[in-house]
Parts: sequence; C-alpha cells; structure tokens
Amino acid sequence: MNKLLYIFLFLSLTITAQKRQDFRGQVLSGGALAGGIFVINKTTGVETKTDANGIFSLDVRAGDRIVVFSDYTKVREFDISSKSFEEQPYKMEVEAKGTELNEVVVQGENLSEEEMGIVPEGQKQYTVAERRKRANRTLSLNQGINLGLDGVGKKKMLRENISTEDKLTAVENLRKMYTQEEITEYYGIPADNVEGFMFYAAEDAACMQALKANSLSTARPQLKRLSQEYIKMLEDGE
Repeated sequence: MNKLLYIFLFLSLTITAQKRQDFRGQVLSGGALAGGIFVINKTTGVETKTDANGIFSLDVRAGDRIVVFSDYTKVREFDISSKSFEEQPYKMEVEAKGTELNEVVVQGENLSEEEMGIVPEGQKQYTVAERRKRANRTLSLNQGINLGLDGVGKKKMLRENISTEDKLTAVENLRKMYTQEEITEYYGIPADNVEGFMFYAAEDAACMQALKANSLSTARPQLKRLSQEYIKMLEDGE
C-alpha cells in the first residue's frame, strides 16, 4: 500500500513539474525598458507583447525556448531553465538594430578635422594618398593575423548571421505576400498567433527558401503543411 502511495506521489510531482506555469519577464534594450516587443514561446507557438515597462506574461516551463524580437531590435532566443523562475520578472536583454545614415550634413565653412573633433589636436595629418597606403598596410597585416588565429570562429559567426538574416528576409517576404487577416482566413491561424506562425514558418528550411525566393506558388503548400503543425502545437499547449 505504501509503495503504491509513493508511486502516486512521484507521478503527481512529475506531472506538476512538467506543467507550464505563468512566467513573468522584462525585456530591456541597452538598459532601457523595451515596450511593444514580440515574445514567443517557440516550443508552443504562443505569443504576447511587452507593455510600456517591458513586462510580459507567458505560460512556460523549464526546457522551453523563448524568442524575443521586433522591428527595431535584433532577434534573440532564451532557453528557460528552472533557475529562470527564481527571479521574477526575469530580465531579458536584447540589442537594438543599428540605424544607417544616408548622409550627414555639417554646417559651417572651412572647418578643420581638429575643429570637428575627428582627430586630436596637434596630431600629424596625412594626405589622401598617404592614408590609403597606411590603411592597405594595416588591412593586410590584420587579415593575416585574423586568418591565422580565429578564422574558424569568424566563419561560424558569419554562418549564424547569414542564417538570422535569411529568416528575417523570409518573414518580411511573407508579410508582403499576405496580410495578417489573410493568414488567419487562408490557413486558420488565430489572429493573436499570426506573428508567431510567421517566425515558425521561417524556421522551416524548405519554407524559408521558398519565401526567400519570393515564390508564392512554392511557399503556399509549405505554409499549408506548417499551419496544420502549428495549430496542432497550439492545441497541445493549451
């Protein structure tokens, strides 16, 4: 009898430990509160958005992976462990996307490089030809050192960056192909989960390639297949 009771208690504790629970997090970017950020439980497909204080709430359990992204921050993934629940809200730092300036206009006449703060005062000035020669020499030296010391690490980083850019391109092309309402109508994705589905679709290699190529005819059957998987995943996660 006691043995059966122990087994029952063990199973109860196991089920409780596996059950998803409310998880509170806070997204920061450069130490500042990040509002309006998409937060997706990649394991279940359930998504939400941060409020003005960067706070969000999501059903999560240890072992789940959370994806955080927006139009103005880089995509970042977080693996959730049991320790992640110890401090709530759980702080999640993301990196802002850089803004590229097409042109910088400096007002004023005959401003020197020293006056504009480009070079320290009194520093030796080089002609254009001299600067090019020095730059080429430095580049050649750095290339030799980098290739010898950390070529493997740089190749790995490059592959990861390309992979992330490919996924972002796929998501952007999917947004051009369909509105959120059309994705709900054609593929049955709940309106609250459309953003999560687009990211989920970009994770699939075949679908990502079709979206990258901007081929709707090729992407459509892939999206149909993935939508069925995604809806089932949402139902299983409830």
